[in-house]
Amino acid sequence: MIDVKSIQENIIGSITEVGVAEEVTIQRNQFNKFNEPMDDPIDICKINGFYHGKNSYFNINIGEGGVIATGRKEYFLILLDEEGQKVHEGDFFERKGVKYKITDLGENMGILNDMLLERM
Repeated sequence: MIDVKSIQENIIGSITEVGVAEEVTIQRNQFNKFNEPMDDPIDICKINGFYHGKNSYFNINIGEGGVIATGRKEYFLILLDEEGQKVHEGDFFERKGVKYKITDLGENMGILNDMLLERM
């Protein structure tokens, strides 16, 4: 059986040792009875993670001429511990002055979430 706790400790230890861990505050919009977002979001949790990006896909637009543009996907890796389980798709956070929305949790074997982000 997989020792999830041991793997999580190794991952966070490595990220912390290298000095790339960042703490962010995960927030969620509140909705009124008409399902409209209210003014102030609520703080869900503070969590440490690792921001990283990948240039891994192509957009092809065909019109007057063909255009191929590469896109960049952005991720934030967190442990799937007690705090990590509070995070849901649609939550958001701010990092270095940029707001990010979590569009996919990217759950991996109950150990971590490599969350796909979208800039807001």
